[in-house]
Amino acid sequence: MVDAPVQVGEWTLEPGGLASCGTLSESARDEVMSGMSMADTSRDYMDRLAVADDKHLISVEEVQQYLSLVTMENDAWELVTEDSRIKVHRLRDRSLGGGVCVKLFARLPPGTSLMHAANCVLNYEDRKKWDSRTVGARLLGNARGNDLLYYVQRAQSLADRDFICFHSLFRRRDGNGIMSYQRSAENMLAPLTNAVRATTYVSATQVYRHPAGGTCLKIVTALDCRIPSQPEWVFNLLTPLDFRQFVSAVENRSQQLARACEVPPCTSLFQADVRKGLLPHSTSMSSSSTGSGHESLASLSTSDSEQGGQGLGLFTTDYDRSELAELAENMPRKPWEADTDAEWDVDERCEVQRVMSVSIEKISERNSHWRIA
Repeated sequence: MVDAPVQVGEWTLEPGGLASCGTLSESARDEVMSGMSMADTSRDYMDRLAVADDKHLISVEEVQQYLSLVTMENDAWELVTEDSRIKVHRLRDRSLGGGVCVKLFARLPPGTSLMHAANCVLNYEDRKKWDSRTVGARLLGNARGNDLLYYVQRAQSLADRDFICFHSLFRRRDGNGIMSYQRSAENMLAPLTNAVRATTYVSATQVYRHPAGGTCLKIVTALDCRIPSQPEWVFNLLTPLDFRQFVSAVENRSQQLARACEVPPCTSLFQADVRKGLLPHSTSMSSSSTGSGHESLASLSTSDSEQGGQGLGLFTTDYDRSELAELAENMPRKPWEADTDAEWDVDERCEVQRVMSVSIEKISERNSHWRIA
């Protein structure tokens, strides 16, 4: 990977990685990473992951192979459980993670902010505040589109588990999603501690806006946490339970951030590439077989006349939320008292910012496909 914009299907590499989401960063391993080679994608994807390829950086081709796997349906995945909140699939190929590679899906309640949900998953500094299993995390380096991520998690009734991973971050070109992809790096890149070093064969998370509205999570993970073998029925029971708890925690934290009028560090990642001059204005929202975060997405291209308006090409594919946040912070004390020294109290300011945030989300969902006039 290189520093110039790199695209994989409808995803664009974010060179800054998790640092752009608020995770603490240092450059201790930058030079070492710069000298490492990319993964050899001429080998079969599953065969390569099964032996925990920890000596090579994540490449664009590897992410493409992952997206091809995750979008396969019954041929590759078998359904474990499904209800109104979540869906859990298990990979039929048992070669990864002691035979446990799962695909987890959840659709969060209407009104859940895409930015806040992404912050819950990708901002490890914030995650320590609400996720009881997250002890801490830091970035040890960043080079060639890869983070070197070290993090520690609690294991119930067992010693902590720590992970050292290569990680790459991608954002949807239409501004409607973000994807995290990681797998284990060499143990020598992070000192061993009292925690048990676990292996990440693959762990990928997509947080995206559903075409019908709302925010979705899709997680694919295959880990070896060095826990003694457990019967399959234990897995079938615990995985859906753990995922439900995680989804509920994300929902609760997202609501807390919204009530507090928080503007997450990842906010700037949710603007479409058309704002950055990377896409033609005529580009429409549509899915591709290379992995969109949802299985199918009908074309949403709609002309101004179809919306019943005239001259409605006021909107680009998304607002620059960082600019809007700055605008909200510097707006007059009160519209009807703009020339006075009257101060807004906290509740008034938060209410205005909350309304603006909700409006931004609604506009993005409805109008992300409108063309510039």
